[in-house]
Amino acid sequence: MRILAVSNTYPPEVIGGAERLTAALCASLAARGHTVAVLTAGPPPCGNGVRETQRGAGITRVWPGGRLFPPAGAGPGARLRVQLRAHALDLWNPRAAGALRRLAQTARPDVVHTHNLYGFSPAVWSAARRLGLPVVHTAHDAWLLHPRHNLLYAPFPPGFADGPLRRLYARLYAPRTRAVDILCTPSESHLRLHLALGCRPRAGGVCIPHGLPPDTAPAPERPPGRPVTFLYLGRLDAHKGLGVLDAAFRRLDGAPPLRLEIAGEGPRRAAAERLAARDPRVACRGFVDGPARDALLQRADVLLYPSLCLESFGLAVLEAMAAGCTAVVSAAGGQAERIADGRTGLTVPPGDPAALAERIASLADDRDRLAALQTAARAAARAASWEAMVDAYEALYARAAGGGACHQAGQLM
Repeated sequence: MRILAVSNTYPPEVIGGAERLTAALCASLAARGHTVAVLTAGPPPCGNGVRETQRGAGITRVWPGGRLFPPAGAGPGARLRVQLRAHALDLWNPRAAGALRRLAQTARPDVVHTHNLYGFSPAVWSAARRLGLPVVHTAHDAWLLHPRHNLLYAPFPPGFADGPLRRLYARLYAPRTRAVDILCTPSESHLRLHLALGCRPRAGGVCIPHGLPPDTAPAPERPPGRPVTFLYLGRLDAHKGLGVLDAAFRRLDGAPPLRLEIAGEGPRRAAAERLAARDPRVACRGFVDGPARDALLQRADVLLYPSLCLESFGLAVLEAMAAGCTAVVSAAGGQAERIADGRTGLTVPPGDPAALAERIASLADDRDRLAALQTAARAAARAASWEAMVDAYEALYARAAGGGACHQAGQLM
């Protein structure tokens, strides 16, 4: 089968877990004998397309008309300028649509699989539809539902950040999913959220849980006697719960010996560095990837995921579990679907620093309980089959390309 994948970023350009998972999926599909072409963004010299090959997939990088994300260390003014330009491109980007049409003429795909499209806009769906190509879209975040691409947690339904701006945005974006054949999400809660808030894919939606990427760091033997090490790994932004984490650590001055490592990049990096400067138990590592990221996971005991938004699923949770960590996660969003509270990890009410501090202290103080959670977490992560995930996408492509997706009523919502 010939597959055209579209993602606004692609390694070595990495913002988060979505593009790492997309690249691993494309590599696995190529290894199975499929012909895989990838359309992604690149810097201005790309012009009409710069091509390369990565792990069997052909990559075409095009300039979408502007920067999609602020550079690391950009000040508030620079970030705002980049964001305004990117949002304007994201309303409707004919440059991205033209790039898809040109690549489709040479790649002749049987199916188009879109991932994060911020800055490329729904115009690529329209271009694929006009070419008669079936479209599968994986929603890695809430791009279709809110201009921040995330919805802050509150009881649902009815109301979470449901102001006029969100409703206007959803009226612009969610109906455009009528150009999509099948909407995929990695968690059931994220699928329900999209369908409840107006997404109408032609043949419905399906949940395909993330499998454990084949290059995930192995679980090491952790030496006894050292302080319990907690890890925050992700984007440094307010909606990820960094303020909650800061407030929780302020409550832990009398806790058993522990350490916290913070790794990531984003607008709240300065706040993370201030926390590290104030508290000698905390280290801020900045953005990490590759072997440095693996090393962080291998020396951590507990991943902290205090997100304040209804996320699709944090891939870092699964990777940390596989590396022998347990996790403390917000009890909302897709990440909570992977944690059996009290067995493979712990859940905490979103936005509750007192509860988060209690969970941290309890794990730092009870090594036997920590070891039991780590063992169960590692087993659960290893059971999350990457091959089963790739199988599911292959079957979905075949149904979409054959026009039979709408008949799989037992698997589609």
